[in-house]
Amino acid sequence: MFMMRMRILKPGILKFKIQYFSGEALSIDLVELWMKAAPDSKVVNYYGPTEVTINITDYVWEHEKLSYNGIVSIGKVFNNHNYRIVDEIFTLCRLVKLVN
Repeated sequence: MFMMRMRILKPGILKFKIQYFSGEALSIDLVELWMKAAPDSKVVNYYGPTEVTINITDYVWEHEKLSYNGIVSIGKVFNNHNYRIVDEIFTLCRLVKLVN
């Protein structure tokens, strides 16, 4: 993150109420720095299946710190979307069809 590299992400400096992150894995370390810089904000981690700005899931960071290997959860799939879970060689592990 640019603000970290420039060393301007300091405790209490930001007054944001909500911040959306998307595009790459969001580390817990970054979220913790962000929450110190903007202590009254809400952090939402979005995830999308392509390299364009299309999001299909979201996760609102709260105190439960849902993560895996230091990366914030990508959350739940949006309503009215189907999704597939595949393994590392793209073998289908689970297909979920959502209808609302």
